[in-house]
This record gives sequence, C-alpha cells and structure tokens, in this order.
Amino acid sequence: MSAKNRAGGSSPDLDVCLTPYPLALACCLLLEAPTAPEGAPRLPRVLEPSAGDGVWLQVMRAVYGTEFDVTAIELRNECHERLVGLSPPGDPESFTALRVITGRRFQSFMERGGGFDMVIGNPPYTEADAFVEHSLFLTRPGGVIAMLLRLNYRAPRGKGDRRRRLFKKNPAWRYYTAEDRPSFYGDGATDATEACLFVFRKGVQAPDDGILRTFAWRVSTRGLEPVIEDIQDIHAADWSTQGGMPRWDLSALLSGGQIERR
Repeated sequence: MSAKNRAGGSSPDLDVCLTPYPLALACCLLLEAPTAPEGAPRLPRVLEPSAGDGVWLQVMRAVYGTEFDVTAIELRNECHERLVGLSPPGDPESFTALRVITGRRFQSFMERGGGFDMVIGNPPYTEADAFVEHSLFLTRPGGVIAMLLRLNYRAPRGKGDRRRRLFKKNPAWRYYTAEDRPSFYGDGATDATEACLFVFRKGVQAPDDGILRTFAWRVSTRGLEPVIEDIQDIHAADWSTQGGMPRWDLSALLSGGQIERR
C-alpha cells in the first residue's frame, strides 16, 4: 500500500508504509497456514516480498507457528538488522529457517527449487501489478498469494490494461475488505479507498460467486484479553468448522506466544 500517494504521488523508493499489527493479524487469521505439497520432503516455504519492519513475520509466527522456511525481501538496507533480529538462530521461537535479503528490488529476485507455498504482504501500491505478477511466477502451482492492496485494484482500467490481463489469467480466489480504513503512515491519516486482501491460488480455478467479504480488524480489549471483533466470512467449510468461523484466543499475544484456535 503506497505511502502518501493521496498527496500527489511518491517514487517507488519512497513508497513505504507500515501495516498496523492488528490488520496483519486479521489477514493471517483469514488464511489457512501455508503447507508444502503432499509428500514433499521439505518445510512449507513462505515469501514476504516487502518485509519492511517485519510485522508480517511477527504475525505469521504468532498465528502459524515457526516450522517454516521463510524468505524476507526489503529494498531498504536499514531494515536488515531488525528483520534478522526477529528470528535469531537457536531461539526456540524463531522460524526453522529465515533468509533476509535487503537492498534489492523484489522484481529482480529469482528462486530455484520448486516455488513458494505462500507469498504474503503489503506491497508498494505503485508497483502492485509487478509484485502480484512476480509473486505468481515464484509460487508453486496451487500455492497462495495474499496481497493487501487498495480495494479499487479490483477494477482494471481498460481493455488492454495490464491488470485486466492479470485477472483474466489468474482470477483472485477471494476478496476480503477491511471494515475500517487503516492508517499506514504513522500520522493517523488514511487513504480515500478501503484496504482489501486479495487472495490468489496459482493455477486453481477461482470460485465464481464474486462475493466481496468484509472483516473487522480493530483489536478491542475485554479485560486483559484482546480480541478481534467478529471476522465476517462465508467460507467456514474451508476451515472444516461448524457454526461459522473459528474463534481465536489472542491473549497469548500479550506475552509474545502463539495463538490458539478455539
């Protein structure tokens, strides 16, 4: 999501934003944990293409656990130490494997070895098309790409538009729009457009329902236990649950632990 594009544009190098932790948390709760292909003798491989200050890494560790092979890419070199420090070697709460690459554009990153199982994050909006396309290229067949973008990304601009071609070839699997417009700038100001989590599954036919699902992401406090307010979704069967979406106990976040699904 772009930084201050509302004020007349920004260059890609300065297209920086900070995803609110509760928003990243709600997005990860809407998704299944990444998995490797059945029978593959490896850990699930996850890619964060615009890692920033590491909020998505923190949330993934809290929600999904640590047994993943994670690659984090960030253009700004000054983020390297912080990203590495989020998962120090030998720490039992660290990812099994974490590779941090800074000072490099995501579009120049190439990977061998069968592709990633999940690509997730909040890319610069001025480069959203390139990020989505390159993520699809790097993901294995059946893998998940989950990108937090502006809601109007869903509307291609013209017949020959690059985005129209992208959606024709790889229709989004799900759309989740946030009820409240978040602030990505640290100053409390918000975009004029809602934030939306676009979920693609490479090579998998998208559902034809076209439903735009909404979720509440702000964390309220009931006593000492923060909870996410009523994530509204219509794919409970995907979670193999009865009676709607699962409930989550987020109290462990207060001590930096993992989340338990109720």
